[in-house]
Amino acid sequence: MKVNSLNRFVSLALVALMVFVIGAAPALAEGDEEIVFTAKEIVDAGYDAYDAGDFEKARGLFELAAERGSAYAQNALGNLYSNEDYAGVSYEKAAAFYQLSADQGYVAGQRNLSEMYYYGVGVEQSYEKAALYAQLAADQGNTYAQNLLGVLYDDGDGVEQSAKKAAEYFQLAADKGYEYAQYRMAYKYLLGYGVEQSDELAAKYCQMSADQGGTGGLTLMGHLYLDGIGVEQSYEKAFACYQLASDKGYGEATNNLGDMYENGQFVEQSYEKAMELYQLAVEQGCDFALVSIGSLYLKGHGVEPSLEKAVEYYREAASRDVEEAVELLDQLVAEGKITADYKVISAG
Repeated sequence: MKVNSLNRFVSLALVALMVFVIGAAPALAEGDEEIVFTAKEIVDAGYDAYDAGDFEKARGLFELAAERGSAYAQNALGNLYSNEDYAGVSYEKAAAFYQLSADQGYVAGQRNLSEMYYYGVGVEQSYEKAALYAQLAADQGNTYAQNLLGVLYDDGDGVEQSAKKAAEYFQLAADKGYEYAQYRMAYKYLLGYGVEQSDELAAKYCQMSADQGGTGGLTLMGHLYLDGIGVEQSYEKAFACYQLASDKGYGEATNNLGDMYENGQFVEQSYEKAMELYQLAVEQGCDFALVSIGSLYLKGHGVEPSLEKAVEYYREAASRDVEEAVELLDQLVAEGKITADYKVISAG
């Protein structure tokens, strides 16, 4: 006879209970017929336990299905072992299970393995292998993998550098709603890097990223509104975009809010507020904000003018590879205000 869905649900619950109690799950009988659970059903039951925080029960179910050779289950075990909330977390085990899953052509396994190789987590870091598995997953339509290939081609990591191929993969992911890829496409259209330059398309993809709350997209959208690139110029909208990104802890946006206060764009000019925002931006990881603070000291905006403090901040920014800081220091050298090794020349 045919088992109805309620009985099947109850039976799966019994399977989960038996795995939890004895670590195994024999087939169950319904009348004269044996209920045979598919590997997918067992893994799905495991994910129910996983979502409820019962990781050991989930592990038992995942392992049961994995013993049948299920790539879905192997990937699930990879997810479990890479979860930092799991007491038995092991990135090496996670990578091993992702490898088993990927070797069977399972797209999620390929995607996850590409990520581990890209970052060198659980495996020896390898851009070449990251590209290999990303390509396999991208060919199956995985948006994360398409985006990752875009990054790899743009940077020339593990593949021959190609701005055009990068754009092709970013485009695939962006058109399917992948936020970061939309942000990267906005920059590509803005600069004409790998695509034909277009302010309008830059604004289009930037808005798509911003609409999803992407901090990079919001910040770039602020730039576009600030300068009227691809959109009607608006200090008000620029400020709003920067504020949204800043509220999410994005230092570049916070620095740009500081610029608007320093210059009195949309808001009342306030050097004190600008300094406050520049300092916050540094705390949020924006190294360029060190240049902004240094320039306040150099110009004496809201603070006592101090070449010494300006150079101090410029040097710190330069040590963090901020090119603009090096340029400003070299300019001060050319003006005879500091020495070639960036030390202030004494007035005496």
